[in-house]
Amino acid sequence: YKPYTHSFVVMCGDADWSQLPDTDKKFMMSLKDFIKLGQESHFKSTFKEGNFRKMQVLNQDFHLFDEIFDGADSAPLDYAVDGYIKKDLIFTHPNEIYQEFYAQEKSSQANIKGLIRSWDFNKLDHSKGKTPEGRVEILSRDKKIRDAIYSSLNPTLYDNCVDSHSVFNKDKVTNTFDEVYKLKPHQIRLNEFIDKFVQSYLEVDKLNLIKLLISRFVALHDVDVAHNDLGSHSIWISSSKDISLSNFICAYSKDTQPLGDLREILSVNDAHTYTEMQIGSLSSNYQYDVKMLAIICWHIFSSKRISKDSLINISEEIAASNHWIAPLLSNAIEGDSYINAKELFKNLQKLSPSIEHTFDFDDSQLDKYRNDI
Repeated sequence: YKPYTHSFVVMCGDADWSQLPDTDKKFMMSLKDFIKLGQESHFKSTFKEGNFRKMQVLNQDFHLFDEIFDGADSAPLDYAVDGYIKKDLIFTHPNEIYQEFYAQEKSSQANIKGLIRSWDFNKLDHSKGKTPEGRVEILSRDKKIRDAIYSSLNPTLYDNCVDSHSVFNKDKVTNTFDEVYKLKPHQIRLNEFIDKFVQSYLEVDKLNLIKLLISRFVALHDVDVAHNDLGSHSIWISSSKDISLSNFICAYSKDTQPLGDLREILSVNDAHTYTEMQIGSLSSNYQYDVKMLAIICWHIFSSKRISKDSLINISEEIAASNHWIAPLLSNAIEGDSYINAKELFKNLQKLSPSIEHTFDFDDSQLDKYRNDI
């Protein structure tokens, strides 16, 4: 006897198949009835004829199934979400609450890249992760912050936020959930960008990138939004120095309800980086961004990836530097002189020697001619 497969569709939830033709109904089964098949008596009464009676010994044929599914001709199917195919894993939240993957648009001939964020709410040690309403509240927060930016009538700033393609319905948001974000062409995460480009930069190129990065947060703070979770995971840069921001889950906006104790769990920085400082102890909602910005700027200036190890002696490294930018960044990290990004940027401009105010062509104009190789 060889294993025999019969087609059945198990209908879950409140799915109604009563209007289907009889030719289709015979292949339908409710979840309740499917579970009953675990009882031997119910199995025998359901499958009375032919090969079905012999299915009771399928456990003797596991080796046949292994040959079918483990064979060279059984390649795994692509995992697709909202038209994007999941590719390489690029980030795991320190508390394993979510993972992020590069993604490729399925139907387009162009090389359109996206980001899939795969949530596992079983790993979230908080009551909000236990209910559909709580999970939707967490997922929707990123969009609410971007909506606040959009409402500020700053289209350039809004366009420089990584945009979500997902819709959150509490009936569909289970313990595991995937959401999709569309990435701009040629943008990569900060650490990857430092490895690929910054290490070959001249000093003036690094300083220009630092100015561009801080200016992005001047615009953000001007519309009363603080990111509150800056790091390599939330900054995207292209070779033309086009900068986008993502991961607004922990962000502050005057029109958005605070996260409370949930913020410490969701925050990447609170979980594993330099942040001995607590937001509640700072003089403004934006000072946390200023301190993390200074840390990131030092990594760009010194051409280093951000990591646990790179943060251990950062204060000592900056103090030992004779460069004019070192005291500025040290004061931003250790002191409280700069209450927002605008104050930091003003002081950067004051200290910056005039020779470094060079013409910097915006080569993002050339992006449409670029191709990944």
